[in-house]
Amino acid sequence: EGRGTALELLADADVFVTNVRPGALQRLGLDYESVSSHNPRLVYGLITGYGETGPDADRAAYDIAAYWSRAGVAHLLTRPGDTPPFQRGGMGDHSAGMTLAAAICAGLVARARTGTGQLVSTSLYRQGAYTVSFDINTYLLTGLPIAVGQRETMGNPCMNNYTARDGRRFWIVGLEADRHWPPLCRAVGRPEWLDDRRYSDARARAVDGA
Repeated sequence: EGRGTALELLADADVFVTNVRPGALQRLGLDYESVSSHNPRLVYGLITGYGETGPDADRAAYDIAAYWSRAGVAHLLTRPGDTPPFQRGGMGDHSAGMTLAAAICAGLVARARTGTGQLVSTSLYRQGAYTVSFDINTYLLTGLPIAVGQRETMGNPCMNNYTARDGRRFWIVGLEADRHWPPLCRAVGRPEWLDDRRYSDARARAVDGA
């Protein structure tokens, strides 16, 4: 009876959004193939934990597992010798939700042009991989992992975090080392650093530390 009511509601719906596991959707008869046969114009938005195929496709998932842990986000933020940090609430959920919202919008645009709906999907695991895509792409290109950033070993003193006198930390964001080094020296009252050979260029500052 409930399934009949659901299909009645979906018969003229524009969008259906679900994060129920694929196997459960099939058992309920609310998977994409079943629903779209009643409403070919439907844009069906699906969020899963680990994707629609593969050995983990039907596993339950929270973002701290699929996004934060298994996708490697926590590992890539862990300093050597430290324990992994805990994520803030819903980080993977929020970004995956925004990704699906964008996919649904694209599906609606496509339907306006073609008259046909479609399945659009993302997963917490995929969202985690996207979050660390800089590391993944660098490794695929070079075969080398990127070291975990530590303020003590950053080569550009204009792009780092520091402690203020009141104990609060702040970031300086001077991406262009040679351009931003002179104003930083003047701002902190150390104009003599500009003539110090140890800090004469970006390479020297990276080696000796400023």
